Amino acid sequence: MVDKYIVDRIEENYVVVENHQGNMLEVLISQIKDIPKEGDILIKKENMFIIDYDETKNRRNKINNMMKNMWK
Repeated sequence: MVDKYIVDRIEENYVVVENHQGNMLEVLISQIKDIPKEGDILIKKENMFIIDYDETKNRRNKINNMMKNMWK
């Protein structure tokens, strides 16, 4: 199983992420390849985190569709 995390917020040199169980974790920005944004999905590989752009896009689309349907 792949460890996936959602970026909750960015604070100075840390990124606060949430795992699938709802646990929060602080990750050094230097441990993340590329520059993360709030809502990005990260995958942990060894001691580094990589942004999963496809999964992030799918999640954002799903949320946007739910928001559109909310106001109908």
